Amino acid sequence: MLTPWTLLPFALAFLDEVEDGPPQMTSDWWDLHYVETLEDIDLTVDPREARATAGLEGGSLADEGLLDAAVDCIGEAFLNHSRRPKVLVLGCGLSPLVYVLADTFPHVTAGCMELSPTLLESLEAMALPLPRPPKFFVQADITALRRRRGKDSQVLKPGSFDVLVDENVLDGMACRFPASKGLASLREALDGIAWLLKPHGRLITISFAPLTEGPYLEAFEDWALMPPCALQRDTIHVATWTKMQRKRT
Repeated sequence: MLTPWTLLPFALAFLDEVEDGPPQMTSDWWDLHYVETLEDIDLTVDPREARATAGLEGGSLADEGLLDAAVDCIGEAFLNHSRRPKVLVLGCGLSPLVYVLADTFPHVTAGCMELSPTLLESLEAMALPLPRPPKFFVQADITALRRRRGKDSQVLKPGSFDVLVDENVLDGMACRFPASKGLASLREALDGIAWLLKPHGRLITISFAPLTEGPYLEAFEDWALMPPCALQRDTIHVATWTKMQRKRT
């Protein structure tokens, strides 16, 4: 089973591998990773299937039971939203999540934001044969949305999403070295998420690290925890958050 501790050797190995390369967690850093990773992955399989063979690249929902439970959990989050809620999956990686959301909830506008252009091309190609593919794929940096310009800025508008789902992006950012840099990156990402969400929108975090505990919780000082959904396992941590609304004085 995957736990934060079993992930550590993989994370350290990857960090050593790109020690002299681009700065951590940047677009170039991820591109360097995926250029090599995609060579070993069969991209002709149905992207809606939980692919344990993808290893860590499949995210924390590689097990089919976890994937189904996560989809149910996310569905609960937009029950009380608009008739056609908008859902954004942050950093899709090679997880099946965004494909399954689009397939399961055809009334939902589900899309993916990914930092790596190399990976994004593969994700779009994998979606082509599907009867109900995600509505959009967009390349963007969650920590720099306010400075964004161009055609994709029409997709990523402030206050435009009912639900944002993070599968392993935030805890990955929090693991940057040194720890102070990781916490700063986490705060920047949460600022971008808050910018995208509608008032009272929901953020669902699916992570290996317990984001509801210190030191990660420090970055969530302006967020309120909502009642947990049914998806809780020993190997992953799931939490639902909403941005606290500041009272006008």
